[in-house]
Formats: sequence, C-alpha cells, structure tokens
Amino acid sequence: MDLRFAEADVRVGRARRRRAALAGEKIAFIGNYPPQQCGIASFTSDLFQALTGAVDAEVSVAAIGSEATRKHYPPEVTLVIERGDAASYVQAAARLNARGVSIVCLQHEFGIFGGDAGDHILKLLDQLNASVIVTLHTISPRFDPAQTRVLGGLIARADLLVVMSEKGRAILEEVYAVAPDKIAVIPHGVPVRPFPDADDFKRRFGWSGSDVLMTFGLLGRSKGVETMIRAMPDIVRARPSAKYVILGATHPNIVAQEGEKYRDELKALAENLGVADHVDFINRFVGGDELIDYLSAADIYVTAYRNEAQITSGTLSYAYALGKPVISTPYWHAAELLADGRGVLCPFGDAAAFADAAIKLLGDDELRRRMGENAYDDGRRMHWPVIAENYAASFASIRAEAFESARKVVRMSDRNGFSEWRAPLAYLQQMTDEVGILQHATMDIPNRHEGYCIDDNARALLAMTQLSEAGRASPVSVRFETIYASFVNGAWNAGNGRFRNFMSFDRRFLDDAGSEDSHGRTMHALAHARQHATSADHRAWADWMFFEALPASDDFVSPRAIAHGVNALCAVDAAAPGRAAVRDRIKSHAHTLHGLLKMYASPDWFWFEDVLAYENALLPSALMSAGRRLGDDQMCEDAVSALTWLSCMQTSEDGWFRPVGTQSYGVSRTLPRRFDQQPIEAYATIAAYGVAAEVDPASGWAAKARGVLRWFEGHNDLGRRLYDPANGSCCDGLHADRENRNKGAESALAALMSYTMVSKAAARRKDLVGPEILDPARIATS
Repeated sequence: MDLRFAEADVRVGRARRRRAALAGEKIAFIGNYPPQQCGIASFTSDLFQALTGAVDAEVSVAAIGSEATRKHYPPEVTLVIERGDAASYVQAAARLNARGVSIVCLQHEFGIFGGDAGDHILKLLDQLNASVIVTLHTISPRFDPAQTRVLGGLIARADLLVVMSEKGRAILEEVYAVAPDKIAVIPHGVPVRPFPDADDFKRRFGWSGSDVLMTFGLLGRSKGVETMIRAMPDIVRARPSAKYVILGATHPNIVAQEGEKYRDELKALAENLGVADHVDFINRFVGGDELIDYLSAADIYVTAYRNEAQITSGTLSYAYALGKPVISTPYWHAAELLADGRGVLCPFGDAAAFADAAIKLLGDDELRRRMGENAYDDGRRMHWPVIAENYAASFASIRAEAFESARKVVRMSDRNGFSEWRAPLAYLQQMTDEVGILQHATMDIPNRHEGYCIDDNARALLAMTQLSEAGRASPVSVRFETIYASFVNGAWNAGNGRFRNFMSFDRRFLDDAGSEDSHGRTMHALAHARQHATSADHRAWADWMFFEALPASDDFVSPRAIAHGVNALCAVDAAAPGRAAVRDRIKSHAHTLHGLLKMYASPDWFWFEDVLAYENALLPSALMSAGRRLGDDQMCEDAVSALTWLSCMQTSEDGWFRPVGTQSYGVSRTLPRRFDQQPIEAYATIAAYGVAAEVDPASGWAAKARGVLRWFEGHNDLGRRLYDPANGSCCDGLHADRENRNKGAESALAALMSYTMVSKAAARRKDLVGPEILDPARIATS
C-alpha cells in the first residue's frame, strides 16, 4: 500500500475550502428585509438564501423595522431594530455580541437607518465585537455634509467595503481615500433562470402580439420615466404594436410626501401625447418569481434615469442577466454594464434618441437576439450562487486582514529569535504552590476548586527540564522541577502500576488510576527528566520511576497514549541504546500506530483515525521518532506524509497556522472546523515539526515551526495575542468571536514549551528569525 502523500496532492475545491473556513461562524445580515417592500429588502433576502447554501455557518438577519412589523418577519429574522430609536441600535449590538456573532454584513443605504443621515447605525457598529462588511448600495462623490460624515464613519468601522461596480471602487479610492485592499467589487446578484422566450410570457399577461418595452422599480422622479413616454409617439408610428409597461408601486417616501402626484403627471403626459393606450401602469410592488416572469415578457428593457449619479441598479441587473436588450441613459452602473455594445446608451432626457434606439432594435430581430444572448452569457457571473461565493470569500478575507494587522505589531528581531521572550515564570509561580501546579484559572486567578492533575504537572516537569536542556534553567525553574517531580512521585500507585491523575485542593487523590493518556504523558516527561533534570538525584529518580511505569504501556489502546509512550521510549533509547525491553516496545507500539495509519488512510484522509481530535500532531511525531530509531525508512516516510496532510489541514487559506478546533472532535472525516482553537495543538505541532526537521533538515519544517509560534502572538483568525511575554501567561484559546480569557496551566505550559523548542532550534541552527519569516506564503510553502 503506497501511503506517500505530499502537499501538492491536496485537491480540495475552492467552494469546499471556503465552506470549511466559515464552519462554526455566526454571520448576521443587517438591513431591510421582507415583508418590507424595497430593493434593499429583496437584495438582503436573496443574498441570505444564497449564502446559507454556500457556507456551513449559522446565518441570521437583524431587520430594520418596528415593533409593529416584528410578527410578520420569517424565522431567519432573529432581531428587529427599531428604525428611529437610537437605544435599539445599542441593544442590538449587545444581543449580537451575546450570541457570539463573528461577522456582520451590513446593507447600507442612507434612507434605511434612523438619525441624522442614518447615523444611528454607527452607534451599533461602535459596540459590536464582530468583523464588519458593509455593502454600499449608494456611492457618490458629492454627498451632503451629514452623509459624508456617516460614510466616513462606516469606512472607519468596516473591515471591508463591498461595492457593485468599478466606478464605486474608483470613487472610494479617489474621493474618500479608501485603501484598495479594503474594497471588494461584487456585482448585484440575479436569480438563475433559463434564457426566456418572451412570447411565452406575454401570453400570461395578455400582451401577445405586442412589442413590449418595460421599466421596473419603485416609481420616483429620478427614474426619468417621462423621457420614455415622450419617445412613445415616434415608436408607435413605426411600431403600432408597441407597448410601454411601467411596472412597480410608487416609492413609499414619495407617497408619504405627495401621494401619487408623479404617477398622475405621467398618465396625463401619455394622454396628452396620444399614447395612453400604449402605456400600461402596474401600480403595485412586484418581487420574486412574479417579477422575473414580468421581465421575461419584455422585448426591450428601459432605464432612463435623469442623472449619472446612480451607482447600481438592481432592476437593470435583473433584466440584463435575463438576456433582455437594454436601452438606458449613461448613469454610472449602466455605462459600465452596457459598455462595448452590450446595450444601447442614450443621452439624458433625449426622447428622440430613445425612440430611434427602440425602433432600430424592434425592427431587427437578429440584433435584438444577439444583444440579449450576449447579455445573458455575461450575466452568469451575477447569478446568486456566484455572488454568494464572492461574499463568502470576502468574509474569509477579513480574517486575512486581521492577520495582517496583527503581523505589523509583532517584533521578532533577536538573533536567537523571540526578543520579547525571556522564559518568564511569573505566571507559573502564581499557579504553583508547594503541592504542584493548579489545573485551571478564572481569568488569571488560580481556581483552587478544580485542584491539580498529573497531566499538567507532568507537562510542567517536562517544561522545566526543557529549559534545562536549552541552557535556560534558573533558581525558580529548579525549585519548580522539584515540586512537579514530587507531585508525579506522589501520584504513583505501586499497587496497580499506574499514576493517579486528579487531586483535590485538600490534597486527596480522587482516583486510583488516571487515563492511559495521562500515564503516557507522564512517561514522556520522565524520559526527558532522566536525561535533562538539573540534579543527579532527579535524573536517577526519573530513571527508576520510568521503568516502574513502563509495563503498563503494554496494554495501551489509546493512540495518543501509545504515541506518548513511543516518544518516551525513543528518548530513552537515544540516551542509552541497547536495552531490549525498550527497543522491543518501540517496535511493537510503533507498528500499532503504523497499522492504524494504514487502516484509516485514504487519498483524501491521510490519518490514523476517522476523526481529528486532541494533540493531533503527536501521532505522526511518535511514528517519525520510531522510524528513526528503528531505521525503518518507510515508517518515517509515511509519518512525514501524515504530518504533511495535517499541516495542510491546519493551514488557513492565507497561509497562517489554524489548529484543528474542538468543534471537530468526534466528527468523522470532515475538514477541520475552526473553533475553538487551543494552545496545546500549537505546541504538539511545533514538537512534531521539530522531529520532522531532524528527519529532513532541508525540508523547511523549522520555518513552519516558527510560523506556528506566531499563532500565540496574534497571527491567527482573530488577530488576537494569546501569550503575554510580561509574565508568561497564555489565554486558553480562541472562540469564534474572542479569545478565551481564562489562563489555565495547560495553556501557559504549551506556550512556554513552544517558545523553548523553537528558540533552542534557532540557536542550534544559528537561524536568523527576521521579518521575512512572518510572510504567510513562506510559512505555507517552505
């Protein structure tokens, strides 16, 4: 069975990787939402529906509305923000934070939100913990002062700004000095529909035999509908069957101000021009499939906006992507979308030009067909599933932005590496008493109620002897070495040949035998102590204790316990080769691990188990160590392949270390879920990369280990520093929306051992850890 595996063999589709990248995220949309009747509500609903099919994330909606409308919203609307109530925006932020929402996608139009130019939304963003993407539905270089102030607030608070055209990007960059990498251009989405036969749909609406020109949208004076009505006499003379359909209700704001005055003016204009029988007004809001059916019945779609300052038009996007020839004024969106003959552009207010264009298109079936098919083909890039993938990519990109921000503040220039690290033991002093190191802390307050465990005291003993091996022992570390060794010694149960694990704060062991993993972990610490403890007595005690504990390892079935035992045995064999009891067990236990890899490995799941769980890198690390000791090249090669596969699984799309999250535990053969991330995974990975670097010094594993170390300093999905160099404490990990502020023993020891190992390797190799190491591309490929 060929178990070779290389990074180049990972073939995971882009969408699948993005789906996994956002697994566990909580995403919330903020904006208008149906049953509200407006373009923003339709857009938000369509994007919500498309995105829920594209990502494995929890997606919800916070709608801008009122208490009176709350009961009318669909289930995905989990929060209603009272439009005019400033306090409601602050309360909404608190509720989003409490739910652990990690990404907010805000649909912005000035008329949506309450306050001066809609500035209530800034109050929400100020209180929000989540990353923020703002979709700007309106952009202008000439906003009034209040609007300019609000836009500036959005720019400052957003992690990413989405616009729907290159013109929008240009305005943000040139007028508002927004950095190019803070802008994403994602077109307005459109439904996926087959290329329509207009005649089929005309029959549904009683328009058979008519040449149908259509305008759709909430009616208002800016739409320039009167221009097209003025063109109708000439069009009707040339095409007597022509019909102009004005589809859509009057904008609610206009109705509130002047009722149906504008619509009545348009009707009067058509009457005066003698074309009233050729102009149909459909005065109601139309959306969803019904809207697409209406648009499908059109021969030509018309937008005659009165000025250029229209950055996007959803109605234009819909008609264009359905394959409708378009005649339009050259407002910004139309000028960009219809360039190079993809539509017909007419001067603003020029009714004669609209008439000429319509007559030409209606009289040339081939030209109209060709223009429509070209529009339909180009419109595929605007289909909602494609747009959802683009938004998902944007959501992932803000994690890269957080990484870049963190990267700028990390200072690593010491020749031996890690100038901010001085092996501070202040926090371990805080967590350690005369009995041992306490397991847990609430924030940085030792939690005595949880007591002690041999897992952490064995880790602590290993950490102190690693400091000794690295030449960094101190009076404090020597004293701690004695305390932790004493705990291990007291945990030994000679009656059953096992180590007890848990001890309450009143110094009573709570079990007669701990887990296999805790026994194997303790053997590993003893194997290291028997060679690197600071005193001869400590080394002699560790040697005796190791061989007392050794027979229990013969019955291990836990892969991680077996791996700890293998690492321990290899360390003992390296220090004192030739003991048959040691060598035979290395061979037996390593073959068990190798057999697990052969049993479970497949082309896309190159691993020892059906799941990814705790301290994953420990497994290939042990198999590599055994392969070296046994001279088994195939075992070494397969172990390196497994570590390479794990490295791929633990590398983000942008190249930084992303440990397997606890949400992955127990989930069979799925791509790793991102959260919660724990420091012990970083340490296990660094330790494994260290072994791999010894197996093949030229392979780049040492550089990868340095890249993993950066995870502690903020090069992670949230851009949060977990390790405090001032005292040596370390947060217990990363949740989806924040760091875990509790600072237990395991995390502090994982950070300490990670720094010790990388610093020792850098000193031994005389590596210069310079700024270039921070390049995620180098970390990913070296």
